[in-house]
Formats: sequence, structure tokens, C-alpha cells
Amino acid sequence: MEISNHGANQGSRYVNPNNRTLTSNRKNTEIKDQDNFGCMQRLLNPVEDMVKALTTPIKLADQTTVSRAANMAAIAAGTQITVNDGYILTVTERGVECHHGKDYDPYDTKAYEKAQGLADSLAVLLRNAGGTQKTTAFSREEYQKWTGDVSTVLSYMGLDGSRSFTINGMKYSKNTAGYWESAASRSAKAAYEKGLANNRTFTYADEKTREQIDYISHYYLEDTTKQMREAWRKALEETGVNPFPEGFSSTLSQLAAEQDFATGGNDDIFGRDEKSNIAAVEKILDRIDHPLGTVSEQDQSFRTDEKAFYTAVLAHLTEPGRKETDMAQAAGSSGPANPMAEQIAAAAEASAATVVSGERQAYKAYESANYRLEPDNENKCVTIYNRQGESLGTYFYSDIKCRQDGAFGKQFLISENGTMWYDALVLDQELKEDLQQVMGVGILETEPLQGYSLKTHAGTGIQYLVRDGEEGRGGKVLLQSEADHAKYEALAETYFNKYPNLIKSREEAYIWASFEIRGMAMRTGQGIVSIHNDGMSYNDNSNFKNNWSIRFMEDTYRKIFEWLQRNPDYHGDMHKFSVWQEIFDDIGIDYERIWSKPEEEQGYLNS
Repeated sequence: MEISNHGANQGSRYVNPNNRTLTSNRKNTEIKDQDNFGCMQRLLNPVEDMVKALTTPIKLADQTTVSRAANMAAIAAGTQITVNDGYILTVTERGVECHHGKDYDPYDTKAYEKAQGLADSLAVLLRNAGGTQKTTAFSREEYQKWTGDVSTVLSYMGLDGSRSFTINGMKYSKNTAGYWESAASRSAKAAYEKGLANNRTFTYADEKTREQIDYISHYYLEDTTKQMREAWRKALEETGVNPFPEGFSSTLSQLAAEQDFATGGNDDIFGRDEKSNIAAVEKILDRIDHPLGTVSEQDQSFRTDEKAFYTAVLAHLTEPGRKETDMAQAAGSSGPANPMAEQIAAAAEASAATVVSGERQAYKAYESANYRLEPDNENKCVTIYNRQGESLGTYFYSDIKCRQDGAFGKQFLISENGTMWYDALVLDQELKEDLQQVMGVGILETEPLQGYSLKTHAGTGIQYLVRDGEEGRGGKVLLQSEADHAKYEALAETYFNKYPNLIKSREEAYIWASFEIRGMAMRTGQGIVSIHNDGMSYNDNSNFKNNWSIRFMEDTYRKIFEWLQRNPDYHGDMHKFSVWQEIFDDIGIDYERIWSKPEEEQGYLNS
């Protein structure tokens, strides 16, 4: 369902059924698509349905057995455990019942409360071990009490409550906070945390998150300019930031809500012309830098990404050459000449030659046989285009210098556009001369290449530049010849044709080709192995139930990458985790398996 973003009735207040708050905008009284619009609200993380957990029969063992040597027990229905002061705990599929024995003090309420607490904690332990209840406590105090009660119950069973134990096939050990935690809980928590991290990105977002981003973006951009929508799309792709992550406070949503109440129903923050677009983005950036109140540590972390995203949007809205191109197209349209358009274009050209801040002459656009350079004197950067009109990157004036690589004898142009990404090109003689022409210098400054390494993909011979210490995070693929372009196209086509269930468009295929060249992806006969700085995973083209995933420390990636470099002709079944397990044992690395949903459903990890 799409939501209209047009004007609303003025001057009244309505109840918004989506978040139970008042709104001045009548359209907000519609029931919105909760799956997609829900993450616009500041929602709590979903809490487990405890009613369902309590009413679902507990999965128990067929018979009760206890092994003190292995510190493990299988508990069946009907098992009775005598605890403090003669109280007896009886295990049933519905829970754990607490009864008093023959010798008990009916006036000792503390003894009963203690026994009942042991019964409740044992019931939670059994539900958790059987998979019907994932959450064991909802606060630090509850975790502490539950851990203590579980240890006490184990001691009554003859097990050691001070070390790891296994109940009904589920192993428990203490986490860093000192609380009992099952292997399944740790894997689920790791998967949840990774999901939260991916939820903050556009690059690694799952399909549902991408649908949410599209849905909310449409809501805010429905009536704005084409240029604004295009700048938004480019910023998503370049920064990889999700501007509406679930569980975080969106600055855009805050400002839209404020405007809604201030105007009596208008939350169309971006407006319908280019000037309004730029003003709105600048207002968002100002609010990010100057929040009205205290910002939580979590939101402060997100605001760093948010600022990078809106900075990129603003850069595309004000990128050099676009206004002049629009005016030239208007002036050159069919029909009689447009004197006014010609005057505007002439004025724009004259303006480009004025003094910047009264200090120096502005740099002018320049075009050669294979390049077009468009300076942006206000933002002190230049965008370089090839002869097909494709952008090759934006470079700050301060970064226009030759970075000389000693090993390969090549020179590079590198510009770091913030912490999220960087642009890099191999400098040929033509481009060097073009830059000299634009900058008005006889020779470009030259310095040794530092902080970056030039690497070569063994399969295609295509080179790529990567920032030192960020292997597994990215890099820039350097297509330096027609042969490089042909190999890159062929590799992308291979991905597109070989994995139709995983790759839905050629744009995705180009991304995976780039990943492979930079050592972040590997093709197998059945699917794709993805390797990043903090983990790796396998996605099967035919059967998603064969997928697997692990998490590791950042230095682990380097060991795996080095192993792959040493063994380029290894032909094992790389889609099988057991093969990788042997590799990990060989090079001596630590890792943590993350259970996929199919693995959780089947009850065992894929091998």
C-alpha cells in the first residue's frame, strides 16, 4: 500500500492508530503498512510472546538419566527432585510443579518462596533447552537470580552447578557477565546482533529491510524533484547507509514530525523545487550536528552514518555541471531560440571565472579526448568523467597529486571522501595533463604511495587498490584497459547466469564480480562463499537449507586471504563447511558458528 504525502486538513488533532499519539495530519490516521512503515517509529525490540511460550508443551526426554561425570542430565516428564525444606519439584510438559513433602513448616513462607523460585527457574531452563522459550530473563537482576537458582537445582540433582552442564541435549556455560547461557542462545544473539548491524546498512540489508527503505523513501520523496530522488538513490548506493534503521531515531522523521505540528498538517519537508531540497538537507545536517536534547550512545553512533549519507545527498544535489547541463538542454530544445536561456547560460559561464572568496580565480571545466573534468569551486573538488559520460570519482583539490607506487611504477589519484568510501584512479598521461590544465600548474605534486596497497586478482589479472588494514572491507577495482573491462563484464555475466536464484539483476552481478576481484567472494558449483572482515557465509543457489555462516575477529580474514593466495588451485568442496573447518584447523583460527533459520528448524548445523 502506498501513502499519499499531499496536504491534509488543517487546525485539528487526530489519534494516530499506528503509534497511539496525536497527529495534526489526517493522512496519519490511515493504518499504514506495519511491516514497512513500522520502523519509522521509535519501537522497542520485539519481545518474545510469553503466552505462547507458556502454553506450548515442553519438549522433554523420553526417560530421565543423569551423568555426573559428564555433568549432564536428560529429564523426562514425571521426574521428581527434592529440594530445600522437603519441597518436591515435579516436571510436567506444562511446567514444574512445587509440592511440600511430609515434613514441612506451613508457616515458613520463605522456604516455600525459595522452592517455588527453583521450580520457575527449572521450568524456564527446560523450555529454553527444548526451544519453546528463547528468553530466560528480561533484566540483569532476573538473569542473576535465574543463574543462581539453576545452579542450586543442579546441585540437588547431583550435578556441578559451578561449571558447564548439558540438559536435554542443550549445553550451557557462563557468559562474560557470569550468567548461564545456552549454545543456541549465544548463536541466536550473535545472529540478532549481526542482523541489527546489517539493518543499519543499505549494502548488506536483507530483502525485507530494503523494502522498508524503499517504502519510507517513497513516502518522503513522493512529491519532490527528480534531482532529489536521484541524489537519494546515489547516496544509498555510495555510502551503504540505511537512513531509517529499525531501533534508531531518524533525524528526517523527527524534523518531519516537528513541521507537521508547526504547520498544522504539512510534513512534506523536502518541498517541490531544488532550492527547497537543498535547504531541507542542510537543515537535517544542522540538526545532526546540533541536536535539541541529549542523544543516546546508540543514536550517536548512528548519526555518524546518517551524516555521511546526507552529506552525499547534498553533494549530488550541488554537483558541478548539472545546472549548466539542465539549462543547456532547455536552451537547445526544439523550437525557436530562447534568448533568456542563452543569457542565463552566459551568466553561469561568466560566474565560473569569478574570484573564489576574493582569494583566487575559480577553476574552469575542461574536456580532452577521453576525459571531462567538472570543478566545484564552492566545495573545492573536481568530478572526473570518461568519454561515455560516466563518473570516475570526485576528488578534493587538496588531493590532486600523484601517488607513486614503487613496486609497479604506477601513479594514482586518490581522494578520501569521508570514512565510508574513497575514490581512486590510475593516472595516465592524458589525465595528468588535464588536471594540470584545470589546476593551472605546470606539474602535479608527487609523493610515495602510503597507506594503500596495489593487489592483483589471480583469476582475471585485474588490479585493485585497498587501504591498508581494511582488507575484507572493500577497495577500488581499477579497470585500466579494454581487456580489463571485457574480463570484468564476463565475470559479472558468469555470476548472473550461474546463480539465478541468488542474483536477480546485472547490477547485483557487477557487485559480486567486484567482491571476487577484491578477495571477498568465491564461486562454487552450487553457490557463493562471501568473505568479509568480520565473518563469512555460504549461500546455496538451489537449496537455501544448505546455507551456513560464521563470525570471527578481523585479523582472521587476513589469514584466510593469505591461505587462498597460497592455494589458488585448491579444488575442495568449498560450499561445505566441513572443508573450511579443515582449513581453519590448518591455519589455526578461532571462529563462531551462527545458526541460520533453516539450521535452527532442523536442529543441527550444516556440515
